[in-house]
Amino acid sequence: MITVFTTKTCAYCQMVKQYLKLKEKDFAVVDLEEHPEKRQELFEKTGALTVPITQVDDQYIVGWNRAKFAEVL
Repeated sequence: MITVFTTKTCAYCQMVKQYLKLKEKDFAVVDLEEHPEKRQELFEKTGALTVPITQVDDQYIVGWNRAKFAEVL
C-alpha cells in the first residue's frame, strides 16, 4: 500500500504522484490541509514537518527522492 501525504500547493507532491503514475503504482492521497491531525502522526513517525511524505508499506520517504523511490518500489 502506498500513501502520499500532500498539500494542494506542493510542487514536489505533484512530482511524486506523477512518478507513481508513470510506474503504474496504485496509491492513495491524503491532503494534510483537509486532515491536519495526520501532520502530528507523521511528525512522530518521521521527524519531518514537510511534504510530500510517502508511505510505502512500513517505510516513509520524505520529500522527492527519486533514488529512494527506485529502491523502495
